Amino acid sequence: MDKPAPRRVTIVDVARHARVSTTAVSKVPRNGPISLTSVDQDGRQMGANAARLLVDRITDRTRRTAQVTLSPGLVVRRTTGGTAP
Repeated sequence: MDKPAPRRVTIVDVARHARVSTTAVSKVPRNGPISLTSVDQDGRQMGANAARLLVDRITDRTRRTAQVTLSPGLVVRRTTGGTAP
């Protein structure tokens, strides 16, 4: 007796039968085709800090290393129950 082929489960199947939330790790443009919740890592600020620290280090080699902490923001959209922008 032949075994039936395993059924493929798609994302649509899972979304239909379960409560699934999807989040991107980088900020997704608001005008994209999917209203995807994402984490805004503030790339501009990260780059500005990196450039400033690099210039500071080049101009003063004896300067101690520095650590900068940025707080990411959550951009809630439809994939986690929010509303579209």
